[in-house]
Amino acid sequence: MRGYAGGTITEPNLSTGFDNFIVDYTQTPRNNRHISFQRRNGDWLANELTNETNNFFDCSFLCEVQEIAGPTNICTTGMYSVNSPTNANVTWLISPANAGTFQGQGTGQIQLSLNANFSGAVTVTSIITIPSCGITTNLTKRIFAGKPSFNLQEITYLNYVDLRIIGAGGADINEQGITQVTWTPGAGTNGGHLQGQGQFFRNARGYGYNWTLPLTITVANSCGSRTVSVIITPPAPDPCDNQPKFYIEQEDTGIYSLSPDPDPCDDQRIATENKISTTEIGVYDFSGTPLFSTEGKVNLNSLPSGIYILKTIVDGEIITKKIIK
Repeated sequence: MRGYAGGTITEPNLSTGFDNFIVDYTQTPRNNRHISFQRRNGDWLANELTNETNNFFDCSFLCEVQEIAGPTNICTTGMYSVNSPTNANVTWLISPANAGTFQGQGTGQIQLSLNANFSGAVTVTSIITIPSCGITTNLTKRIFAGKPSFNLQEITYLNYVDLRIIGAGGADINEQGITQVTWTPGAGTNGGHLQGQGQFFRNARGYGYNWTLPLTITVANSCGSRTVSVIITPPAPDPCDNQPKFYIEQEDTGIYSLSPDPDPCDDQRIATENKISTTEIGVYDFSGTPLFSTEGKVNLNSLPSGIYILKTIVDGEIITKKIIK
């Protein structure tokens, strides 16, 4: 702060040599920690503040909740604005960059014009810079522009297919302002038909896995509509999806054991071999009288000629085989 004019202080026992309002008693010991604030000092400070009014800036808008105002869905153009001081510099950005162009760059209000045939999710960013406040604020708004943008997701099971309409290119289907969805099935083969009433979800079914269903889907919003046509069919089942069945087969002369059909996949092989080696096979005469039983396989070479019945149970299923020796 300023010193006294001419360095003269009229109060008794006060020295000069200090900035204004910071004065020092000359008595010993000196008391430098005391501050003297006289009425004359207060008048001077008030006058200084009055003269320097133009150096103060209103930054109170930074304490308010800021957002970009404007529509969340547009077809061709849209107006967007931010609440910013008149001395602020506002830079507007759009992502993706090929979505459209701005009019009014540098101000708090712009018009966004979409490029021809563009549709998809768009992020509008406003960068507000106020040099007098020494701060920059970034605001963003996510919008959807143009006609619907979607894909049909197929989730396949053994004999049916779940169908879901999902947004394409990172655009949520629920943010596209969808007004109508039309599912139009054609004539299916082998019982192929459409089920369900959901707007974005249905499922297709048929007999077994060898069926087809032509399907056309139209999705509309206030900007227009898009249509896709597909043929739905489930994939042929993986052989490993089904556990093999077991039969009693002749392994060698007079020797019988369990055999899987079809041949198990690699990830089933160990379990199948363990099941074969530990499953008990019983031997009965033709009248049904039990003779003996062994695990894994039976040897009938020691038995006299005749008719015998081999019997076992695998996974709750009774398996029998008649042997004429």
